[in-house]
Amino acid sequence: MIENIAGRGFDSEAGISFGAPAVVVHPVLPSRSGRSELRSPEAKLEEVSGLAAAIRLDVREAEIIRVRELSPATLIGKGQLERLAAIVQAVEAEVVVMDAAITPIQQQNLETA
Repeated sequence: MIENIAGRGFDSEAGISFGAPAVVVHPVLPSRSGRSELRSPEAKLEEVSGLAAAIRLDVREAEIIRVRELSPATLIGKGQLERLAAIVQAVEAEVVVMDAAITPIQQQNLETA
């Protein structure tokens, strides 16, 4: 059974919810090897945005964040984190899709920021 409220809902047969407002972020991390990437950050952001839409998230904003120095606490810097928090609030996002491997502590810190 699918329950649907204002474009959002829950498919109880499949066990999935859909339509949550989301922000998609692709952080461009400092290169460790000095090699250039094969695909552009814009292409990577487009791909992850498409994947988020494919799982029926309501992608309201997609951002590329260029990271000069990795932050052990949150992956991204304080100013970038403040900017991301403002975007999340402005578009009333409930989900942030970060196109990067983050640690459980980084996830927790990002969620509470």
